[in-house]
Amino acid sequence: MGFEKVYITRQGSILAAKTLEGKKVEFDHAEIGSGTLNGDPRDRTSLITKVLQCNINNIIITGENQAQISFLFKNIDAPNSFYFREIGLYAIDPDTKEKVLYAYTNAGNTAEYITNSSTELIEKNIDITIVIDNTENINITLDPTQILVTERELNEKATEITENFETQLSDLKSIVVASNAGAHNGIYRGKDITELFYNGTLTKQIAAGTFDDIFIGDYIIGKVSKRKYLVADLDYRLHCGDTECTNHHILMIPERTMGNAKMNDTNTTTGGYVESAMYKTNLAPFKAIIQNDFEIGHILNHKALLTNAVTDGKSTAWAWFESTIELMSECMVYGHNAFGSSHGYETGIDKSQLSLFKLDHSKICARDDAGNRMWYWLRDVASASYFASVTNTRYCQHGQCVLLYRCASSFPNQIIRHQTGLYALSYKIVTG
Repeated sequence: MGFEKVYITRQGSILAAKTLEGKKVEFDHAEIGSGTLNGDPRDRTSLITKVLQCNINNIIITGENQAQISFLFKNIDAPNSFYFREIGLYAIDPDTKEKVLYAYTNAGNTAEYITNSSTELIEKNIDITIVIDNTENINITLDPTQILVTERELNEKATEITENFETQLSDLKSIVVASNAGAHNGIYRGKDITELFYNGTLTKQIAAGTFDDIFIGDYIIGKVSKRKYLVADLDYRLHCGDTECTNHHILMIPERTMGNAKMNDTNTTTGGYVESAMYKTNLAPFKAIIQNDFEIGHILNHKALLTNAVTDGKSTAWAWFESTIELMSECMVYGHNAFGSSHGYETGIDKSQLSLFKLDHSKICARDDAGNRMWYWLRDVASASYFASVTNTRYCQHGQCVLLYRCASSFPNQIIRHQTGLYALSYKIVTG
């Protein structure tokens, strides 16, 4: 389609001159035609072969003496298929009130063939820029029932609405959900945030302490093992430790148990948690899985207060230990002590129930990869020969140290549930 130039007709030039006299020229409609031009286009007073008439839907003043007039036509409005060769723009003479051909253009041999088939819908938004002596004195006739939104206008409006919505949503979110651990610890979502972890978005948010795209129950798929790790709490150990933990972090657990292990090779709890075979050696393969999934640089090394002495079946001492991945305690799972022999020593710095278990109690139940409910270990000393555990029916229990229970661990920035009991692993995400 080659409409190279729009001509102001001789009648149009007369109307344009009237605008200098302060008279209003009103553009009324456009016409589409198929006629072949012979002679000077300025002499035209009508289209050669009119096909259809179109309502004007917009006019924009583009310069001191220029205006852009827009109209839309659809092929299904044409009575027959035709060559789209003519365009005429009509205005109303302010003196005679007659409709006059103001501007005309013809595509000649480059005309486009337009079918009127309803199975091949065609819509064209036509913009015509014309010269007017005084743009302040032009007007337009609009039929409100015939004004249609073009695809271009719709896309522009959609972009505007989307941008406004995103801004308003962000503003609303900042009012309803503050950018901090406290606010996000109170909302369970359960969304996959794996991509945000690997592209560095979460690293920045955690380092800033805003946790904008992190809520309880959200999960990350491990890079190597492809295990699902659930967000259990945010900043759970912030400001704790004899060496203060100042790094913002998320605490996670594995969705499924990770394997079987014993607390000890014999039924004894001597030396508390830190003297157990679980602490010394049995956690090692599960720690390796987590470290491979998240890399050591993303796992928080912090100070934990762990039991290291037992007298008459009760924990009687504790000490600060470097910690990354550990079994969870009764308090972390239930929000209180149950079989733990000495509530003070067993609690340490983990003084409250993890937000994951608080918001979704069903998550206390551990399952293996086949979906079976499983027992799992906790690190609390229950007696001279028993450590605490969670049963496969979710009630508090204690078991002989030589039993093979599941392991579930936790770590700042992650907590991992592992099939020999639950053990809490804590890890942080840092920038870089």
